[in-house]
Amino acid sequence: MAKKHCMVCDREYEYCPNCEKTKAWKSIGCCPEHYQVHMTLENLRQGVFTKEEATDSLKNTCGITVESDLSYMIPEVERCIRDEIIGYKSIKKKNK
Repeated sequence: MAKKHCMVCDREYEYCPNCEKTKAWKSIGCCPEHYQVHMTLENLRQGVFTKEEATDSLKNTCGITVESDLSYMIPEVERCIRDEIIGYKSIKKKNK
């Protein structure tokens, strides 16, 4: 077993390059959801996904929406998701 760091949250996890069942996603992330986040970002960067398709992918495969707390992610990943895909939740100001 080797130790790797998740490309989405930077959590350390064990990885076995010979395990056929988890080899694909565990080469990228600590869980299938983080693998999917990474793949969505890559598909957007490569022009495979539009912004709308990336938004749908994050929502449907990982449950990530504009309301989601992404503070557990590496800052660069969180910023990319917010700036390039789902945006920021608007905060309503109270009138005095």
